[in-house]
Amino acid sequence: GLWGKVSAFSLESQSELAAAYRYLVVRRSVFALTTHYEPFGLAPLEAMAAGLPAVVTRNGGPSESLFDADTGTEYGVLVDPTDPADVAAGLLRLLGPDSEWDRFHRAGRQHVLDCYTWERTAAGYLAVLDGLRAIQAAHRFQAKLPIPAYFNHPTPENDVSLSRSRIAPRGLPNPRFWPVSGDPGRAETRAQPPEPDLDLVAIGETLVDFISLEQTEEGLRDATAFGRHMGGSPANIAVYVAKLGGRAAVVSKTGADAFGQFLRDELRFHGVNTDYLVRDPGVHTTVIFVSRTSGTPDFAAFRDGDYQLTPDEAPEEAIARAKVVHASTFALSRQPCRSAIGKALRLAHQQGKIVSLDPNYRPRIWPDYEEAQQVVRAMYRYATITKPSLDDAQCFFGSGHSPEQYIQMFHELGPRTVILTMGKEGTLLSHDGRLLGHVPARPVKVVDATAAGDAFWAGFLVALLDGHPLARCVLFAREIAELKLTTVGPLPSTIDRDQIYARLPRTATDVRLARS
Repeated sequence: GLWGKVSAFSLESQSELAAAYRYLVVRRSVFALTTHYEPFGLAPLEAMAAGLPAVVTRNGGPSESLFDADTGTEYGVLVDPTDPADVAAGLLRLLGPDSEWDRFHRAGRQHVLDCYTWERTAAGYLAVLDGLRAIQAAHRFQAKLPIPAYFNHPTPENDVSLSRSRIAPRGLPNPRFWPVSGDPGRAETRAQPPEPDLDLVAIGETLVDFISLEQTEEGLRDATAFGRHMGGSPANIAVYVAKLGGRAAVVSKTGADAFGQFLRDELRFHGVNTDYLVRDPGVHTTVIFVSRTSGTPDFAAFRDGDYQLTPDEAPEEAIARAKVVHASTFALSRQPCRSAIGKALRLAHQQGKIVSLDPNYRPRIWPDYEEAQQVVRAMYRYATITKPSLDDAQCFFGSGHSPEQYIQMFHELGPRTVILTMGKEGTLLSHDGRLLGHVPARPVKVVDATAAGDAFWAGFLVALLDGHPLARCVLFAREIAELKLTTVGPLPSTIDRDQIYARLPRTATDVRLARS
């Protein structure tokens, strides 16, 4: 009964493996590890974290990590690797007519999140350390290593990463530590900027979008049923960067409620780093109702958690790790998030990062137009790239200007690169005040325009980090936006950007060059 349900192919990196897991979950596939003996069982846990149900050898570590003997709860299917019939029976439990795929998909993933995250592991280590300290009086230790203050009382001031706290070989100086004056037995760390290991850090709103199931002509007034999706422009861009194989993180705040849990799980499922996602029990997760249309969607926002991110919750470490720092005007509309974003963009500018600012100003979100003008203009001093839509430009500067005039207005605020998207009229690209060309839109059957601009922006940034010329970055971004326009809700779990690059024109023949 398994014929046609088993495939074999080669994966050559961890990023490819993670992408494969996310893709295979969508295909309702199964992770199988039927080796004779598995000492620890980390590979099944990785697959389960992505949502793949697991069929695993019962010999070794998985017998403990995938089965709770006290409660009899199964988190994966354990099989006898020496018995082919038992292996087949285990696979059929998840792939056969009476499939338990959904149950093990949910139970396995939640079990990993509950028991095997870095936070849970750290809590276990701390418990062991506390136990050792409690019995110190009864045991003489010949040599003891000091416990860094961060492990007992973590603060940003005493934090030190493992990469910066390696102990040097005996007798050799540790180049990352210097003695404190007058006490050669102690050492202090002088923070060195970490090498950027994140392609994108997006700061701003992470929220729940309830998108209408039917396409409406009169916006929300005609909508009667909605589907739940992760939303918020910065979070969407982070997810799309991750789906394109990049490394992304969000700096954001949600409630510690069911919606906040949903958002954290969704971000992790799509491969987005959530180290800087704050879940605050004192706030409610922001929710927005959105109509599904072929044009700019209608929406109604019920805000709380998204704008309550404080400057202290936007750590300098996150900015130092980023190649690109991205923020939205939506999140700038209220304090204290405005100050948190201001801090992040200022630090990114000082550190020479690419700073990307979304001018998605809307009067319904920010009724005080004069305040919005003052705040956004101040933030644009730090920006290097901006991608307004024609709607964005008209809302921020007022109507009555040509697209070329809007581009010049944005340049005057500070960004060197301006990409103006105009829907069916295509995209204009400008750099250092010079219009480089026009990329025409192509006819597609639009089923959902929600977050299409975010998809475009993510595509552009990924192509830029891959080292492509600006015109080619726009062509790549157009491909990603078209994929979103033809998809209801989120994009597929993985997108092969190499395939997309391969079908782009080798020269910018699809870019109509502007006249000098």
